[in-house]
Amino acid sequence: MREPAYRITPAATLLSISAYHLRRLCETGQVDSDRTDGGHWRVPAVEVERLKRQGVPPIPAPEIEPETAGAPQPVAAVPDDSPAYSDLESEPEVHRERVQRATMRNRLERRKTEFALEEVEDQFQTKARQARTQQEEEQRRAQDVADKAKKENWERNLIERALNALPRDCSAEYAPVVASAVRTHLKQFGPSDSDRVIQKIVEGATESALKPYHLQKRREIATDKALAELPYMRHGEPEIKAEAKKLAAKALDEIGDSDQETLNSVAKLAMKPVKLACEISRKRAEIMDTLQWQTLGMSKEEKEEAQKAVTGTLDSLPTNTRPDQMQEAADKALAAQQQRFTARRAEQERVLAEQRAVQALVQLGLQHLDSALNEYEWDSYWERLAECNRMRPLLQAALSEAAEDGEIDSSNIRKWVGEWVEEELDPEENEI
Repeated sequence: MREPAYRITPAATLLSISAYHLRRLCETGQVDSDRTDGGHWRVPAVEVERLKRQGVPPIPAPEIEPETAGAPQPVAAVPDDSPAYSDLESEPEVHRERVQRATMRNRLERRKTEFALEEVEDQFQTKARQARTQQEEEQRRAQDVADKAKKENWERNLIERALNALPRDCSAEYAPVVASAVRTHLKQFGPSDSDRVIQKIVEGATESALKPYHLQKRREIATDKALAELPYMRHGEPEIKAEAKKLAAKALDEIGDSDQETLNSVAKLAMKPVKLACEISRKRAEIMDTLQWQTLGMSKEEKEEAQKAVTGTLDSLPTNTRPDQMQEAADKALAAQQQRFTARRAEQERVLAEQRAVQALVQLGLQHLDSALNEYEWDSYWERLAECNRMRPLLQAALSEAAEDGEIDSSNIRKWVGEWVEEELDPEENEI
């Protein structure tokens, strides 16, 4: 493959010198370069990099080839008797000697440069070996770090996958336990091992870490199944359920880890004492629900008194009372309350009837006010209307009092109103 090279101008630009400077270095051989068939200089890229590191030599003195140095040079005609004629005869020799000295200096400088270059190259190779050694060490450390990071990422992905596979109802406290178990089982394995084997190991570690969780789930299933076999409780009765769960938990703690069927039997047996309490609570709820219909038509206060009486009666019964006995006791308590409510309601209706009768008499008496005022002479309609408005509240109060005292009824109320109006008015001014 051909080595890359620069032309004079681009190479000089890279070296921050003039094109003439670099061309002179190429002509004197101080720069490793080649010349094309067309006469153009080409500087290898390696040589440009070397000059960047070591520096660019100065522009060399003009160099004249020896064979061309002795050639006669055209000079102006000088008279033979001119004083400078003798100097002109010796000028070619002086010039040739000067050129030879310049050539020797250039060759000497080039040799010095070559020796310095060899020394620099040795230093460069030493530094390059050291750099390669350091680079290899850094690469090794970097590879170790990368391998460690790769394994950590691999473990993290497997742990994350195991955590994502946990049941939805699994509490957060199991997450660090599962992560620790998976990490421990994966210590002697790496990313290069079989995925199927690693998956089995992760599943085994997860299952081992979740043993307490699975036992708790089996116990919950056994408890819920035993609760479902208890009598239906409409209102829940949380106290009874809590007691049943407490008894089941105590029995399940004593038996420890076991299969699902055994746990179901133990929980069901532990809840037997709760069954009677559930039946009593259910019957009590039925009695209270029926009471809502039995107290229809009662006032709010009467309903509260009935509920309080029935509740007190049920609370006073022994705990082993049968449901039919509970119903009988509740009916007796409600019957006594209903008798009191009936008597009270009859009295209230009587009083209300009397009040309605009084109000009816009062309204009837107020209707007779106009006819009673018409028996008198008035200066104008407005005078009569004003007097009627003045008397109406006074007559209403008088009628209420007379009706409550039993002085008036529908047969004598018209006469009573006329007499009352007559007393209110001056007979001498208003009687016809």
